[in-house]
Amino acid sequence: MFKNILKDSFIVATILFLLFVIFEIFCFYKITKSQNHTKVKKEYIPLLKYSKIGEENLANHFQNINLLGFKNNGIREYHPSLIYLYKPNLSSETFYTNSFGLLDDEPNLSKKQILILGSSVVGSGLRQNLKENIDQYLEKQIDETVGENIYEVINAGIGGYTSNQEFNLMHLLSDKIFFDKVIYMSGANDIDARYRVKDFDDLRSYDIIHSRVVKSQIEDNLNLRKNPIISIYTYLRHYFLPSLNSYKYLGDLVHAKRVSTINQITKVDLDKKDYTFINEIVQNYLSNIKKMIFLTKNKNIQLYVGLQPTIFTKNFKTKNEEKNFNILINKFGFKYVLYYEQAYPMMKKGLELLKKDYPENLTLLDTDIIFNNTKIDIFRDNVHFLEYSNELVAKKIFNYLNFNTKKLND
Repeated sequence: MFKNILKDSFIVATILFLLFVIFEIFCFYKITKSQNHTKVKKEYIPLLKYSKIGEENLANHFQNINLLGFKNNGIREYHPSLIYLYKPNLSSETFYTNSFGLLDDEPNLSKKQILILGSSVVGSGLRQNLKENIDQYLEKQIDETVGENIYEVINAGIGGYTSNQEFNLMHLLSDKIFFDKVIYMSGANDIDARYRVKDFDDLRSYDIIHSRVVKSQIEDNLNLRKNPIISIYTYLRHYFLPSLNSYKYLGDLVHAKRVSTINQITKVDLDKKDYTFINEIVQNYLSNIKKMIFLTKNKNIQLYVGLQPTIFTKNFKTKNEEKNFNILINKFGFKYVLYYEQAYPMMKKGLELLKKDYPENLTLLDTDIIFNNTKIDIFRDNVHFLEYSNELVAKKIFNYLNFNTKKLND
């Protein structure tokens, strides 16, 4: 009888394993097929009418990213201090990284260096290296106004980063490169990541969404790889199961169709737990700003800090933005917008208090309100926009920058 139970258990386990393998192959097939026929998402289309980039060029750019990902087992890799970073020295026509894993050319250290730091918005969403990003526009304006070949703007925008990672990245880079100025524009991911992944204190939504890419780079898998049984258990428990609904093909089959239909929005209020959670988010963000102040003060670097703009503060929303706004709320719940509306003023007030405490070491940027009254399409989701908006952001930032022209002339 025991042998029969053991035999039956083995058969069941074998069947489950084969189903798992078939499922993995199916996932790979669906993802590969989708990525080999890259199309521009429909939310980009209205924005392209203001853009210098055509739909075909943008689709080609996405294809470059996909092909690089297949060729290099993903475009990100595990990093012990940052969780992940773009792989260094990636190369394609429109998407590439330098030896630091940044979305930019190799730094020219004969020039004065300006670091612009943040998440995907600073890195221009999925459009990195198309030469129409915030750093490119800013560098062009500096060349035209201050003088050519004096300053270089280095883009350190990493998709999915929060202030913890952004401070650590600033610290690592400032030990290798001397920066005359650091511009930090971020904040949204601190809210977004914690709101959307409340049960994972050490993981952001970005980590889980890209778990198929990041999983092979995570430290515990690297340490446990010598033991296949433990490695399979670790992968199944921490990465495979939480990421099932984040697979691209499942997103197309389930999420995309569900949220593309705008349902009636159910309005709710924040509760005591939400307020506690928001306060934790804000205090964590401000503590990282304070660390940045101390770091730049000790290294004699000028620090400029502003919150990134979001669709939630835009007073005039176009029809396309209203539609995308409603889709966001349907997908993530009405509290999603309330978290931003509550946290952003708290962050801004906290920045103003830090400015009072460190008036010589911090310059505040009002980048968060730059698009509030703009009456054309800007946002394609909660924060991301296209290149004509990048130019406006670059002009806004430039107006705050302080250049010692006397010292430059000497």
